[in-house]
Amino acid sequence: MAVSRKNPWNIVNFQVYALSTLEKAPKANMNICTYVTKVSANPKFMAIAIQKHTKTFENLKTNPKCILQYLSYEDIDLVRTLGYKSGRYFDKLKGLEDRLMYDERALPYLKTAISAIWLEVFKWDDFGGDHVMAFFRISKMKNLNPTKKPLTYEDLRQKGFRRT
Repeated sequence: MAVSRKNPWNIVNFQVYALSTLEKAPKANMNICTYVTKVSANPKFMAIAIQKHTKTFENLKTNPKCILQYLSYEDIDLVRTLGYKSGRYFDKLKGLEDRLMYDERALPYLKTAISAIWLEVFKWDDFGGDHVMAFFRISKMKNLNPTKKPLTYEDLRQKGFRRT
């Protein structure tokens, strides 16, 4: 069955990620990201479009180190909390304690994620839209559950999280 897509950029079935940021230990936040891409192999750089005026944006401006997690389909139940609630007013990680691991800086990441990538912002580009582009150096990568089914944009569409 063909899926009707209103916007041409949504034809590609994006991977779904969660970005873990830190205000100050132990106050962390996590959000959903789909505008993510690797932009250089040597050195290893990534770019992520970060929505302006969000807790994630504020956290990265004051603490540029974060963890990008490639989500598994098993994580789809977290999309409503991590993607549709504001970390400014809601503790997104409350109740997820048994699903989290922490690095040496108290940054949380999901045990069920496919992989985790430790990043640090080195450049911002505000091109005038509702998102800004953040460019990151990759400092470490870890495969957590590489055989799990990835969570994709199409999965979000099928569950009613996205219309286009």
